[in-house]
Amino acid sequence: MDFSGSNTDEKSFQAPAWIRTTARRTEKLAGVTPDVLATRLREISQIAPNGEDEQRRKCLLQERFAELGAAKHLELSRRAQEPEVARAGPEERHARKEQVRKTKMKEKTEKEANLKEITVRPCAVFAESSTAGALRESRLSTVAPSSCAMDMSGALFNKTDTGTSKVNSTPSNDLPVCPDEIDQYPIRQTLPKWYTSISVKHPRMEALGKKRPQELTLLDALKSCIQQCLAASPTHLATLHDNLRDFVHKAEILLPITPFVIRKANMLAPASGLPLIFSAQSTFPSDLQADSYQLYTRWCKGDFDQNILRGIETGKVESRTSDRISSAYRKKFPASARYYGQGDLVQGQWWPTQLCTVRDGAHGAPQGGIYGEKDGAGAYSIVLSGKYGCLDEDEGDVIYYSGTEGKNYTPTDNTLHLLKSLETGNPVRVLRSHQLAKKNPYRPEKGFRYDGLYTVIGVNVTDREKAMHRFKLVRCEGQPEIRYQGKSKRPTIWEVEAFEKLRKTVGFGGA
Repeated sequence: MDFSGSNTDEKSFQAPAWIRTTARRTEKLAGVTPDVLATRLREISQIAPNGEDEQRRKCLLQERFAELGAAKHLELSRRAQEPEVARAGPEERHARKEQVRKTKMKEKTEKEANLKEITVRPCAVFAESSTAGALRESRLSTVAPSSCAMDMSGALFNKTDTGTSKVNSTPSNDLPVCPDEIDQYPIRQTLPKWYTSISVKHPRMEALGKKRPQELTLLDALKSCIQQCLAASPTHLATLHDNLRDFVHKAEILLPITPFVIRKANMLAPASGLPLIFSAQSTFPSDLQADSYQLYTRWCKGDFDQNILRGIETGKVESRTSDRISSAYRKKFPASARYYGQGDLVQGQWWPTQLCTVRDGAHGAPQGGIYGEKDGAGAYSIVLSGKYGCLDEDEGDVIYYSGTEGKNYTPTDNTLHLLKSLETGNPVRVLRSHQLAKKNPYRPEKGFRYDGLYTVIGVNVTDREKAMHRFKLVRCEGQPEIRYQGKSKRPTIWEVEAFEKLRKTVGFGGA
């Protein structure tokens, strides 16, 4: 055996360079030449496989390799272990086999446990985020009607497919069933025309650079707070999130915003403005994402009026029934409530009056509690106001809601809308009014609040002659929590303050 590679025979094995180098180093350290080592190996190969001399020589050879620092590279063959097993007694061999069996069983159990953990963990996280409402987590999904519903007599029955139910072909603004299909708060691919048309060299833009007004300073502070949140440690995030909430809410109703101020502050830019809060990769609290997206959407439309009654022409002080939406505002900012799902609304969005919900396309009736269309596919939205307090129940995620009173055993159109919702399974937008009983914990302090999508899953008749129906609605899964308490509560302190100020000057009571 020649580790130097000097053999001239082309067919002989040529050891790699690293083996030859290692052999030379080993030779120098141990004083054993390659020829001597080769001779010993040949002698070993000629010894009886399981003889005592073989075992002795292998042990000596292994000890020698250990001294040379090469023991860790030597892998004994199975044959080297056979004599030990052969010499061992039956009890010892059985004990060794049992130990091997237990070791293999333990490894198999650990692998199965790891596989189970890897398979189940994403589902557990998704279920937790669905319950808690964490969205980036999370996106909205529509829940199909329950198989359990009630017949006209109030008795339970299983709702089966009889061919009368049909898929709604009406275009829907509802969020997709798959939570990862699209972003819950989509960022516009192109900035609005009014935004891009403002040149940085415009005289008003240059004036803002020379003398910065308070509103521009506050918007810069808002952006700075976003960056602080992104870079902060978890121990400081709670305080920074509270500060950011104040900035966003003040920008919504207190700052005298102009297009030039928004352009100067780059508030709509995805890399530096409001989209940083609600982007798909955002880790901000769900209420902050919702409120910043609401502001972003309004500004993108070019609606900069911070008045909570913007677009409303008020009539008599003692009554709000004479109020109406300005035709000029409606022409500039058209909105319709004829759609199923959430649309551009956000969880917790708030309005001072019901007419304002019509203005923004959340509800379609300035006074009625149920909104739908004849020959439609169900109700678009309902308002919980406690009109039928003895029949209605509000448990937050579960609602028992009464239709309107009919006559001569004939349901009203509004009741028929909800009956159709039970049939089609289309989600219904639910708004809560301050007119709910004060003991109701979900009642907004003032005005009206959007609390998400619900599905009608059952109904029973409470008065046959008046065709009074009591519906059961369940909140769709995957939505943020109802914003009736805590730091995410709506209306905010700033909205309540603006409400009270207008109530004294305009005279409305929130109806």
